[in-house]
Amino acid sequence: MTSRHLFVLLFCSLFTLGCDKENTPEGTVKDADGNVYHTIVIDSQLWMLENLKTTRYNDGTPIVQITDNQTWDTLTIPAYCWHGNNPENKESYGALYNWHVVKTGKICPAGWHVPTYEDWMALSTYVQNDGGRLKEQGTTHWTFPNSQANNVTGFTALPGSFRGFNGRFGELGVSGYWWSDGPYNGYWGVATGLYHNDFLFDMRSTPKLFGMSVRCVRDAGTM
Repeated sequence: MTSRHLFVLLFCSLFTLGCDKENTPEGTVKDADGNVYHTIVIDSQLWMLENLKTTRYNDGTPIVQITDNQTWDTLTIPAYCWHGNNPENKESYGALYNWHVVKTGKICPAGWHVPTYEDWMALSTYVQNDGGRLKEQGTTHWTFPNSQANNVTGFTALPGSFRGFNGRFGELGVSGYWWSDGPYNGYWGVATGLYHNDFLFDMRSTPKLFGMSVRCVRDAGTM
């Protein structure tokens, strides 16, 4: 059991607001590259505790890596990158994927999926729309002041930022964005955002060309 799991259990033993006995570590799961992710039950959902970092789909097919800014800006196919095109960001922040990767339905390990809009809304309701209950505490990864971050759920959200228009990267530490599998239209997908200077749990329309983080959640009925 990791130190952050022990923190969650201790917090839950002392306080009841926004935290219950089911916020407990559950084990691990591997992706197609063999990367290992810790998992945790939050309310009735089983979530990965780290951002996805696989470079292959769950059937073993490689995902295209794009480093060139102009190419990224015009993509209509699935692709991933590391923030700043720096592989050293892999371990902490995972990969940034465009929306086309999400819609393959093959990015998460078998038995897991990219959270739907309903999955995110259930999590938002559970934390009473307070993103501070999801953010990692302190300023090791988050930029000061990391407002109201207490990570009471154990979700340990990290600010992996994004890749946006013209292939440019946002600033690490300031924000984290995670794709939702719907709703969507011709140009827009939907993402969840958390910020260093706010505790807002933000869901917004986002251009499909953007590169953002992915957290996987276990399929219903398979916990």
